[in-house]
Amino acid sequence: IKNGFQTYQYDWVWFVHHETSVGILNQLENLVQLGQKYNVKICVDCISSIGAIALNLQGVYLASGVSGKAIGSYTGLAFVFHNHSILPSEYIPLYLDVGRYFITNSIPYTQSWNLLFALQEALQKYDEFTTYEDIKKRYIYMEKKLHEMGLKIVTSKEHTSGLIVTVVLDDIYCSETVGDSLALQGYILHYKSSYLREKNWIQIACFNPYKEREIKMMLSSLACILKEMNPD
Repeated sequence: IKNGFQTYQYDWVWFVHHETSVGILNQLENLVQLGQKYNVKICVDCISSIGAIALNLQGVYLASGVSGKAIGSYTGLAFVFHNHSILPSEYIPLYLDVGRYFITNSIPYTQSWNLLFALQEALQKYDEFTTYEDIKKRYIYMEKKLHEMGLKIVTSKEHTSGLIVTVVLDDIYCSETVGDSLALQGYILHYKSSYLREKNWIQIACFNPYKEREIKMMLSSLACILKEMNPD
């Protein structure tokens, strides 16, 4: 990216902060610094990181988020964060025109009260100030136990988001069969997406407030399933 900024003239760059496809967290602060150095506006998709890690959007031109994902509310509300004044545009549908929202300093159109109330309830968990640390602890615990089981994690410690564990299964296993078997025991993992099936990966999210006992039971079930599929 730095080489690109040095070689070409860009007005803005857009990137995903948390790549949930593998569990990588791109370095937001480093990119903001590069943007300031080369006069490039930084726009960031925070949909999968907002609510899961503490965010510092200082210096970011535009950022987006949603009410679902890690925040844990109903999906349906979108957030747009900006550090500059935005004027309405005659080329954008009114309902999608951020400038229209900005000049009215409000939401000028009807919104679902159910979605807003659900979001308000979901945000209360952040009053305890331990949510982010709890997510991190769950990830560290799962990563350690999975390594002890002899399983490989896709992301390195240097680049991991600490939010999603992406597990590589050996060819003797079938990720879809493993996922289905865990689902029958009440543990819903992410494994049905085409790219996960193609790579034989399964993913475990650390967002929800699982108890350590529940995590141990899930990992024990995973170990039993893998042993049944490969008794040797």
